[in-house]
Amino acid sequence: MLYSESTRKIAQVQMDLKDSFNICNVLKKQLTHQLQGDTGANCGATNDLSLLWDYRRLTTPIPITTYDGSKDSQCFATGVGVLKIISNNNTTMSWMMLYTPGTTGTILSPDRYMMDNINVQAFTHQGNKSGSGAISFQDKNGKDIATIAMTRRRD
Repeated sequence: MLYSESTRKIAQVQMDLKDSFNICNVLKKQLTHQLQGDTGANCGATNDLSLLWDYRRLTTPIPITTYDGSKDSQCFATGVGVLKIISNNNTTMSWMMLYTPGTTGTILSPDRYMMDNINVQAFTHQGNKSGSGAISFQDKNGKDIATIAMTRRRD
């Protein structure tokens, strides 16, 4: 085997390339309905290993306690990796994430992103009844560094 088990596999995508082709827009469309922001989460987590870069398997799984603290809804993180997101500002954001197989979806923790990034001083998470919103990150002068548009999942 030429590559280690943790080597990232890249899915192949076929598409017609036009003058207006922009890889940032392709990535945004692929992730639009997969990401959910949770200001109460102390870390990000995903059940989709294909989203993670620099994946490392944990030697001992970490038990994850969910919002209700119940053992019945407990899950386990079996690895860690980096989720790369292209923001609305066309910057690449790197989010440290737990890999939680057996769960559903991908949860972003804006608080963890803020704490992990020295240039981020604050964040705002805004949403409305129509199901759209955004998470924005600001520097110490209040200037927006990055914004991610969000859409509520219907499941």
